[in-house]
Amino acid sequence: MPPDFNSFEDQLREILEHAYPLARDAVINAETIMGEINYIGMSELRDALDHLNKAFYPNFDNNDENISDNLAESYEHLRRAGVDSLERCATKEFNECLEFISKPRCIYKICFLDPANENEVRQLRRDISERIANGRRLKSSKETWEESINEYQKAVECCEELRLMFPTRNQFRFNLFALIVGLVTILSLFGNINAYFLISHPLFGFPIVLIGYLILLYIICSY
Repeated sequence: MPPDFNSFEDQLREILEHAYPLARDAVINAETIMGEINYIGMSELRDALDHLNKAFYPNFDNNDENISDNLAESYEHLRRAGVDSLERCATKEFNECLEFISKPRCIYKICFLDPANENEVRQLRRDISERIANGRRLKSSKETWEESINEYQKAVECCEELRLMFPTRNQFRFNLFALIVGLVTILSLFGNINAYFLISHPLFGFPIVLIGYLILLYIICSY
């Protein structure tokens, strides 16, 4: 006698109305933010669908226990699709932010860029670390994995806020290039002046050239 699929309505409703929308949105958001294909999420969604197929494919050898087990496995794959996708996304975004944080503040000043406020950066970094840790702690439970997703999403939002506090890579590279071009031009000019003073005024030429370089260094470092 075939199983009565109506007895699994509540279990199926929990999958389709609760778990799947959460997992789907998490997978899409992670893929959009990272700008790459989310193979982890896609694999878990595929496995969830496989278990649904096993549960409801017309097979009279299926019994109530096997159907329930397959539905539970399907739910579990959806949970992993959501939390694992956003955990990878939040971790990747945070690691990229650490690249900006690790640069010495003087580098931004030398490139004529305003460094971010140290206290605000420190606070955001602490918030991101705590939210990622909370997400990892909550992700394994069926009762709390939705909270885990929220923690990861908030961590990603904090990463975006932290990223906006720093110049973009293109801004940094452009200013660095302009600085190098300016220094080459100035040093070329100084080279001509140096040669004139050192040849025509050997006694006073060296101190004048040295003072000129010290003034140039002061201007760069004090910006």
